[in-house]
Amino acid sequence: MREISKRVVLLSDYESLQVALDYSSRYGSPDGKTLKSPIQQMNTVHHELLKYLQNQSHPRPCSQQSPEGITAFLTALQDAGYSPPASAGPRREEALAAHHLTKSERLMLVNSAPTTQVFLSTLVEECFARFTPEQIEHILELVRTHLLPAQANGTAEEYEEQEGEEGEEGDDMIDEDAYLNA
Repeated sequence: MREISKRVVLLSDYESLQVALDYSSRYGSPDGKTLKSPIQQMNTVHHELLKYLQNQSHPRPCSQQSPEGITAFLTALQDAGYSPPASAGPRREEALAAHHLTKSERLMLVNSAPTTQVFLSTLVEECFARFTPEQIEHILELVRTHLLPAQANGTAEEYEEQEGEEGEEGDDMIDEDAYLNA
Protein backbone atom coordinates (compact mmCIF):
# COMPACT_ATOMS: atom_id res chain seq x y z
CA MET A 1 0.00 0.00 0.00
CA ARG A 2 1.50 3.32 -0.96
CA GLU A 3 1.49 6.37 1.24
CA ILE A 4 -0.60 9.15 -0.26
CA SER A 5 0.21 11.89 2.19
CA LYS A 6 2.74 12.13 4.97
CA ARG A 7 0.66 14.71 6.82
CA VAL A 8 -1.38 13.23 9.64
CA VAL A 9 -4.56 15.00 10.62
CA LEU A 10 -6.79 14.32 13.58
CA LEU A 11 -10.44 14.01 12.61
CA SER A 12 -13.41 14.53 14.86
CA ASP A 13 -16.21 11.97 14.92
CA TYR A 14 -18.34 14.39 12.90
CA GLU A 15 -15.68 14.63 10.17
CA SER A 16 -15.21 10.85 10.19
CA LEU A 17 -18.97 10.37 9.79
CA GLN A 18 -19.02 12.80 6.85
CA VAL A 19 -16.12 10.96 5.18
CA ALA A 20 -17.89 7.62 5.69
CA LEU A 21 -21.16 8.96 4.26
CA ASP A 22 -19.28 10.38 1.27
CA TYR A 23 -17.63 6.99 0.78
CA SER A 24 -21.08 5.37 0.86
CA SER A 25 -22.40 7.70 -1.81
CA ARG A 26 -19.32 7.17 -3.98
CA TYR A 27 -19.06 3.37 -3.77
CA GLY A 28 -22.57 2.38 -2.74
CA SER A 29 -24.73 0.20 -4.95
CA PRO A 30 -28.16 1.31 -6.13
CA ASP A 31 -29.84 -1.02 -3.64
CA GLY A 32 -27.93 0.70 -0.82
CA LYS A 33 -26.93 -2.62 0.75
CA THR A 34 -23.52 -3.36 -0.72
CA LEU A 35 -20.39 -1.37 -1.42
CA LYS A 36 -18.27 -1.79 -4.54
CA SER A 37 -14.95 -0.49 -3.33
CA PRO A 38 -11.70 -1.48 -5.02
CA ILE A 39 -10.34 -2.46 -1.60
CA GLN A 40 -12.42 -5.13 0.18
CA GLN A 41 -10.92 -4.41 3.63
CA MET A 42 -12.06 -0.81 3.25
CA ASN A 43 -15.67 -2.00 3.09
CA THR A 44 -15.25 -3.67 6.48
CA VAL A 45 -13.68 -0.58 8.03
CA HIS A 46 -16.43 1.58 6.52
CA HIS A 47 -19.19 -0.68 7.84
CA GLU A 48 -17.72 -0.81 11.36
CA LEU A 49 -17.20 2.96 11.44
CA LEU A 50 -20.79 3.70 10.43
CA LYS A 51 -22.06 1.09 12.88
CA TYR A 52 -20.13 2.76 15.71
CA LEU A 53 -20.97 6.38 14.84
CA GLN A 54 -24.65 5.74 14.09
CA ASN A 55 -25.39 3.25 16.89
CA GLN A 56 -29.01 3.88 17.89
CA SER A 57 -28.76 2.38 21.38
CA HIS A 58 -25.75 4.59 22.28
CA PRO A 59 -25.87 7.55 19.88
CA ARG A 60 -22.68 9.53 19.43
CA PRO A 61 -22.88 13.34 19.70
CA CYS A 62 -21.61 13.67 16.11
CA SER A 63 -25.08 12.82 14.81
CA GLN A 64 -26.38 16.08 16.34
CA GLN A 65 -23.41 18.30 15.56
CA SER A 66 -22.81 20.69 12.69
CA PRO A 67 -19.61 22.26 11.34
CA GLU A 68 -20.88 25.67 12.47
CA GLY A 69 -21.52 24.39 16.01
CA ILE A 70 -18.08 22.80 16.27
CA THR A 71 -16.40 25.95 14.97
CA ALA A 72 -18.45 28.11 17.34
CA PHE A 73 -17.50 25.84 20.27
CA LEU A 74 -13.77 25.98 19.51
CA THR A 75 -13.95 29.75 19.00
CA ALA A 76 -15.83 30.16 22.29
CA LEU A 77 -13.16 28.09 24.08
CA GLN A 78 -10.47 30.31 22.60
CA ASP A 79 -12.36 33.53 23.43
CA ALA A 80 -12.83 32.34 27.02
CA GLY A 81 -9.10 31.66 27.32
CA TYR A 82 -9.31 27.85 27.48
CA SER A 83 -7.21 27.34 24.35
CA PRO A 84 -4.20 29.22 23.01
CA PRO A 85 -4.85 31.91 20.39
CA ALA A 86 -4.18 31.12 16.75
CA SER A 87 -1.76 34.05 16.63
CA ALA A 88 0.67 32.02 18.75
CA GLY A 89 1.71 30.25 15.55
CA PRO A 90 2.45 26.60 14.81
CA ARG A 91 4.18 26.03 18.15
CA ARG A 92 1.27 27.30 20.21
CA GLU A 93 0.65 23.88 21.77
CA GLU A 94 4.16 23.93 23.23
CA ALA A 95 3.48 27.21 25.00
CA LEU A 96 0.31 26.08 26.75
CA ALA A 97 -0.50 27.63 30.06
CA ALA A 98 -1.71 25.29 32.79
CA HIS A 99 -5.30 26.38 32.20
CA HIS A 100 -5.31 25.81 28.43
CA LEU A 101 -6.86 22.70 26.94
CA THR A 102 -4.54 20.71 24.68
CA LYS A 103 -5.45 19.91 21.09
CA SER A 104 -6.31 16.32 22.01
CA GLU A 105 -8.45 17.47 24.95
CA ARG A 106 -10.39 19.82 22.68
CA LEU A 107 -10.89 17.00 20.19
CA MET A 108 -12.17 14.70 22.94
CA LEU A 109 -14.57 17.43 24.09
CA VAL A 110 -15.96 17.73 20.56
CA ASN A 111 -16.22 13.95 20.11
CA SER A 112 -17.71 13.13 23.52
CA ALA A 113 -19.63 16.34 24.34
CA PRO A 114 -19.53 15.81 28.13
CA THR A 115 -22.46 17.11 30.14
CA THR A 116 -21.30 16.43 33.70
CA GLN A 117 -18.22 17.31 35.70
CA VAL A 118 -17.43 13.63 36.22
CA PHE A 119 -17.53 12.93 32.50
CA LEU A 120 -15.44 16.04 31.79
CA SER A 121 -12.82 14.94 34.32
CA THR A 122 -12.31 11.69 32.39
CA LEU A 123 -11.42 13.68 29.27
CA VAL A 124 -9.31 16.51 30.68
CA GLU A 125 -6.11 15.65 32.51
CA GLU A 126 -6.04 17.00 36.09
CA CYS A 127 -9.30 18.81 35.39
CA PHE A 128 -10.05 19.82 38.98
CA ALA A 129 -6.47 20.99 39.60
CA ARG A 130 -6.28 23.07 36.41
CA PHE A 131 -9.74 24.64 36.44
CA THR A 132 -11.99 26.17 39.07
CA PRO A 133 -15.54 24.84 39.52
CA GLU A 134 -16.84 27.96 37.75
CA GLN A 135 -14.55 27.36 34.77
CA ILE A 136 -15.61 23.72 34.60
CA GLU A 137 -19.28 24.72 34.58
CA HIS A 138 -18.54 27.30 31.89
CA ILE A 139 -16.89 24.65 29.69
CA LEU A 140 -19.90 22.36 30.19
CA GLU A 141 -22.25 25.22 29.30
CA LEU A 142 -20.28 25.84 26.10
CA VAL A 143 -20.64 22.14 25.25
CA ARG A 144 -24.40 22.23 25.84
CA THR A 145 -24.83 25.43 23.86
CA HIS A 146 -22.72 24.63 20.80
CA LEU A 147 -22.31 20.86 20.56
CA LEU A 148 -25.70 19.60 21.75
CA PRO A 149 -28.22 22.16 20.50
CA ALA A 150 -30.79 19.55 19.47
CA GLN A 151 -30.51 17.57 22.70
CA ALA A 152 -33.90 16.84 24.28
CA ASN A 153 -35.58 18.65 21.35
CA GLY A 154 -35.17 21.93 23.16
CA THR A 155 -32.87 24.48 24.70
CA ALA A 156 -29.89 23.96 26.94
CA GLU A 157 -32.06 24.83 29.96
CA GLU A 158 -34.50 22.02 29.12
CA TYR A 159 -31.56 19.64 28.70
CA GLU A 160 -30.19 20.63 32.12
CA GLU A 161 -33.59 19.92 33.66
CA GLN A 162 -33.70 16.51 32.00
CA GLU A 163 -30.12 15.82 33.10
CA GLY A 164 -30.99 16.77 36.68
CA GLU A 165 -33.93 14.38 36.67
CA GLU A 166 -31.72 11.54 35.44
CA GLY A 167 -29.20 12.28 38.17
CA GLU A 168 -31.93 12.09 40.81
CA GLU A 169 -32.81 8.60 39.65
CA GLY A 170 -29.19 7.50 40.01
CA ASP A 171 -29.00 6.35 36.38
CA ASP A 172 -26.66 9.10 35.22
CA MET A 173 -23.44 7.26 36.07
CA ILE A 174 -24.65 4.02 34.52
CA ASP A 175 -25.53 5.81 31.29
CA GLU A 176 -22.08 7.41 31.10
CA ASP A 177 -20.36 4.08 31.75
CA ALA A 178 -22.40 2.43 29.03
CA TYR A 179 -21.65 5.35 26.73
CA LEU A 180 -17.90 5.21 27.35
CA ASN A 181 -17.77 1.43 26.92
CA ALA A 182 -19.88 1.35 23.76
